[in-house]
Amino acid sequence: MKALILDKDEDYIDIMSDILFNEKITCEGTNNIEDAIKLIKEKYYDILILDLYFPEDKFNTLINEAKRKGTYIILATIFSNIKDSRVDYILEKPFDLNDIRELLRNIKCKKKIKVKVV
Repeated sequence: MKALILDKDEDYIDIMSDILFNEKITCEGTNNIEDAIKLIKEKYYDILILDLYFPEDKFNTLINEAKRKGTYIILATIFSNIKDSRVDYILEKPFDLNDIRELLRNIKCKKKIKVKVV
């Protein structure tokens, strides 16, 4: 599995990269939404993990492109009242390490099932 992380905080990207690595998920990270849009258009990612703090039009472009490709979208945010039907999961910051691990394992199971069906 492969993931793309988009967040303005480089430390957060590093932490999430380590968590994903431990779950056997390769990843790329960026703090630039333009780079993320380019990457999501050029490559396939099973998972997109991103924060809200980006211009709305670019955020929408990224989300829509990821959805078009069947990418599982995790919105990591400090806001618990966010609703977006395009997002598969809202991960409230700060999060418990066990929660993110369980979420990633569940995604891996769903992706395997989806691949077998197709």
